[in-house]
Amino acid sequence: MAKSYGKRIFDLGLVGAIALFLLIVGCNLWVTGSTAQKIYGTTEKVPYREVGLVLGTTPRVVGGKENLHFVNRMKAAAELYKTGKIDHVLVSGDNRDKRYNEPASMRDRLVELGVPPSAITSDFAGLRTLDSIVRAEKVWGLKSYTVVSDDFHVARAVFLAHAKGKKDVVAFRSAEVASEKSGKSRTREYLARVKAVLDIILGTDAQIDGDGKEPEIVVKKRVTSP
Repeated sequence: MAKSYGKRIFDLGLVGAIALFLLIVGCNLWVTGSTAQKIYGTTEKVPYREVGLVLGTTPRVVGGKENLHFVNRMKAAAELYKTGKIDHVLVSGDNRDKRYNEPASMRDRLVELGVPPSAITSDFAGLRTLDSIVRAEKVWGLKSYTVVSDDFHVARAVFLAHAKGKKDVVAFRSAEVASEKSGKSRTREYLARVKAVLDIILGTDAQIDGDGKEPEIVVKKRVTSP
């Protein structure tokens, strides 16, 4: 009797493990497969959009070293601006307290890379990718834009934008960070894609309330824009 009970428990556990595996694989294939044609890796091919939405990350990792994900995202955004593929940058990230301010760090780095301050707007309430995507429309009034983030992250961002009805959103992936330095982030992304799918299915609310002082994005087009 005990053996039969133990076997049933094992069978249920096996079925659950298989179901979980299929859920993870299915969600990841959906997210990456449905967005592949909207993701670009070179400025020559990426289409023009007025605004680039740069998703936030910490500028430094544990130990004080520069975060290569941050470095590469800023370089990618600056490259888009300098090549005329965007005319304005919206940096969206976490601003949980005075000691941690992703948008301020992003803005400072972009200015160092040659993007004029007048072409940068900061969104201080982009706590999650979902928040940044929803706020791009609900708060900042963007209907189409170019998402800028890591190669493994942009698919989820574009998926969320498309699921919210913004089919004209595209993405520009930043330079790849070596797997030995990005392995944990890449692994977490598999589960983050599952959550993104569930957020859409379940209608998870996004954080769209800021401080009420968000300025209007003023895009100054340049003659170099295609």
